[in-house]
Amino acid sequence: MKYKSQIIQVFLERIETKVAGLEQDLKALTESKEGEQKSSAGDKFETGREMMRQQEALIEQQLSQLRKHRQNLKTAVATETTSVVFGALVVASTGTFLFAGGIGAEEIDGVTVYAVSMQSPVGNAFSGKKAGETIDWRGQSVEIREVH
Repeated sequence: MKYKSQIIQVFLERIETKVAGLEQDLKALTESKEGEQKSSAGDKFETGREMMRQQEALIEQQLSQLRKHRQNLKTAVATETTSVVFGALVVASTGTFLFAGGIGAEEIDGVTVYAVSMQSPVGNAFSGKKAGETIDWRGQSVEIREVH
């Protein structure tokens, strides 16, 4: 298992790849919108422009969310803790969790690490707990083995 900063770096790289792809999509959409000529079929032109505007808004929203996740991860690197708080990396009997935002899962050195939000149900269940403590999660006893 890699150290916390290395795990965070894997998630940061994943986010950077997604950001680059979305920025490329946004650029292509902008170029397409600028290159489109108004034709005699005005309604079709306006409908096409509106669809592009909606797509552009969706991409901007996704970029905003990814930038927020990126900032959360950068903050989490500096978090040193012995209890489960924002930025904690937790090794539990049911899995490994990084409490730095709902980013998803990555397999790192053969271990699946779940990046989840402290506001999520699992985040609420783990909040404030320390290594050696046990929580009840969905009818299952979960031991917190390590907190970093």
